[in-house]
Amino acid sequence: MPDLPLVADECTRDGDCTSKLHGFCSYGSCKYGCVVDDECGSDAACFCGPAIGVCIPAGCHSNADCPPDFPCTAFQAPGFATPDALTCQSAADDCVTDAQCNSLNPRVSCKVQQDHRICYQDTVG
Repeated sequence: MPDLPLVADECTRDGDCTSKLHGFCSYGSCKYGCVVDDECGSDAACFCGPAIGVCIPAGCHSNADCPPDFPCTAFQAPGFATPDALTCQSAADDCVTDAQCNSLNPRVSCKVQQDHRICYQDTVG
């Protein structure tokens, strides 16, 4: 059965989503996952998820793609809860992990803004 509430009428079960590999029905809409980077294209990577991976933009695929001492890591864009891209760390980064933001506020986290990571407080809409 699809996740509820239904917001589309494209599918009612995973078996309806067959136009690509790893199809599943989410809220009535077909989504497609991945298990290896090759399924995502050259400028993306397969990021592991609880059931299936998802393709995310990737400026790097491994530490070898980055300058020395600046590893390839996932980041979260401001306002989003899950990592949505991979990029090399930068000398301009203010943080690399949420813990480095030294805040007890759960809405403060280390996220990429433009070209480097900052401690960002997510606003409540």
